[in-house]
Amino acid sequence: MRRNGNIWEYIATYVDDLAIIMKDPKSFTDLLIDKYKYKLKGVGPITYHLGSDYKRDPDGTFYISAKSYIDKMIESYERTFGAKPKENSTPLVGNDHPEMDDLELLGPTKIALFQLHIGSLQWCVTIGQFDIATAVMTMSRYRAAPRRGHLERI
Repeated sequence: MRRNGNIWEYIATYVDDLAIIMKDPKSFTDLLIDKYKYKLKGVGPITYHLGSDYKRDPDGTFYISAKSYIDKMIESYERTFGAKPKENSTPLVGNDHPEMDDLELLGPTKIALFQLHIGSLQWCVTIGQFDIATAVMTMSRYRAAPRRGHLERI
């Protein structure tokens, strides 16, 4: 971050992803491309970054959404399981006790699948889908040794 007159400018980095908040971001990206030979893609007003959509309401209010990331998760789920995930009114079923699950432990391939989906759900929480946080934390407890019932729950 740096001060530019009476405002602050920011460059948020995550591995090789940049989000630039400046008065004149184009001059900065041009400098990175021309002088430092960076190969940048998606240069321009931010619309999608690290799983989040950046949009404006009809009245101009800026907002962040996880919709595109969730849509990609659903597509991945459909490829993996051959059907859409079932819809529920709440993330956890009432009176469910995953700690009591005594179905068989998953093998290495299914453990990796469980961990992949838990990781995706954790990222959803990180980017703003807070309503599933308790359910995701509950199921994350079983990452090391999930059972078939745990995979079915997620």
